[in-house]
Amino acid sequence: MEGASKVEVSLYNGKKVDAEVIGADALTDLAVVKIDAAKAADVIEFGDSSVLRAGDQVLAIGNPLGLDLSRTVTQGIVSAIDRSISVPTSAGEWEMNVIQTDAAINPGNSGGALINTDGKVIGINSLKISQNGVEGLGFAIPSNEALPIVNQLIEKGKVERPYLGVSLADLARIPDMYLDNLPENLDSGTMVTYVDPNSAAAEAGLKEQDVIVGINDEKVENASDLRRYMYTKLQNGDSVELKIYRDGKQQTLKVALSAANAE
Repeated sequence: MEGASKVEVSLYNGKKVDAEVIGADALTDLAVVKIDAAKAADVIEFGDSSVLRAGDQVLAIGNPLGLDLSRTVTQGIVSAIDRSISVPTSAGEWEMNVIQTDAAINPGNSGGALINTDGKVIGINSLKISQNGVEGLGFAIPSNEALPIVNQLIEKGKVERPYLGVSLADLARIPDMYLDNLPENLDSGTMVTYVDPNSAAAEAGLKEQDVIVGINDEKVENASDLRRYMYTKLQNGDSVELKIYRDGKQQTLKVALSAANAE
């Protein structure tokens, strides 16, 4: 949907209707679109994804490979819950918490419903691992994680997240010449490569080449750790403590987070 100039929804009978994009969130791969209510007399309810267990039966609905195979239904089981998958998005790398299923999910299925035996949506099909010799590894965003995002998109047209105001690079990608002042046993963290001068980070005194190794009581292994903690544990206006290394010495900075759409 990203970058589309026009959006249509294909109905159960094959007819297409124009749709309005209410809001989208690239980080979680979710969007809300609106169509004429007269075209959708029947609706499906969301279920509680927290009660899912490995072995539960599920159905995946979608349009694999495009509209020629639209409204395809595949059956499988929940293979695992609480899987963590790293996904590159236009808003940055994001560690998605997903349901793993062996119900066939193919290109074009993304955005379709994962349904339980009560006929309720317990996941939004999102991605699969497609490598030679790999089968039955599909993933869906749990309904309990999708709903808060969906509701924010409906209410505000966007997802508001805490904004730190920095660009980051993990230590593994930093040339050794910039790591000379760090302790030899420091093998994780993320380096600040840019600070927005009008951001919470700048106000707190964060500088380029600072290495962030912790936020509050949580260890920061990489930029994804920092982003995930901020976006799932914190809200706009919260104050946090960042543990950093600067010139070889550990410091703690207190930061009052502001609001923005992305870090």
